[in-house]
Formats: sequence, C-alpha cells, structure tokens
Amino acid sequence: DGGGGGGEGVARHERLMAALLSARDDAAPYLETLPACIPLLRDRTEEELATLSSPALASAARSQRAWAEATAERVARRAGASVEEADWAERVVRTRAIRDSAPDGSAALRLVPLLDLANHRGGAGGGADPIVRTGDGVVALCATEDLVAGDEVTFCYRVGIGADELLLDYGFGG
Repeated sequence: DGGGGGGEGVARHERLMAALLSARDDAAPYLETLPACIPLLRDRTEEELATLSSPALASAARSQRAWAEATAERVARRAGASVEEADWAERVVRTRAIRDSAPDGSAALRLVPLLDLANHRGGAGGGADPIVRTGDGVVALCATEDLVAGDEVTFCYRVGIGADELLLDYGFGG
C-alpha cells in the first residue's frame, strides 16, 4: 500500500506515518535503531533511471517520487512535523511495515520492532505463516522449520512480489 494507488491502503500508510511521527518520544529506543537514510529507487537521478532495463520500473519510481513528496507534505502538516521527518517516516513505513490484520479482521499495517530486522525470503506462499498473532495482540515471528545457530532469520515480505517491486519498495532486487 502507498505509492500511487488510492483508497484505504493509502490511508493506512499515512496513519502509520503519522503515528510513527507522534510516537517519537515514547518509541525513541526503537527509532534510534532505524537508519537515518533509507535509499530507494525513487532517489535515483533521471539519468540513472534511464539506464534501467525496464521503462515501466523507471516510470513507477517517478510516480512513487511524486506520490511520496505529496504524502510527506500532507502528513507533515497533520503531524506537526517537518516534510523531511515525514519523508523519513514514509520510507520507514514502506520498507519496514508488515501487512497484518486488525482485531476486527480488517487490513492493517504495523511496525514490529525486531521483526523488521529479518530479511526477505522469496516464496509463492501456501506454507505456514511465520508471523503469529497471540490473543493479547502480540506479534511474533516463529520458525516454520528447524533452525540451527547461525541460520538467517527470514520471511516473505509480500507473497508474489517480484524483483522490480522489491527494488521499488524496499531498495533491493531479488
């Protein structure tokens, strides 16, 4: 969600951005672990975008850039933050939030400290979901297979996501 589409997905994205900005004092220990700079494809120059083998991906990066600028301005006004802080919050939400379900079953976006340290693992889905929600609202990452010391902790960020979407929304290709 977030990046040019419309509707409730964009609203969830913006609400989480505003919540992140308003929780700066309460969430300081977590926020201090997050990178100050989160480079994305939309940051590339026009010359760099022109070198991509996919004109559609370059176009999507340009569209995302325009959307993110407008969104940062809107959220900054609402949250009493600077546009730069709101842009940072958009990047955090885009690259670290998980898609989840709210208690009423509706779609939600969440930032879950430590879970955002796990790397992406490609997959078609269909297996056990490693993200588990307990009855009291705790979100946990549970191994779906045996792990040994030194194994990388991973989960699929979004089922069916391709290399272009990874590069656009997370800053790396698959």
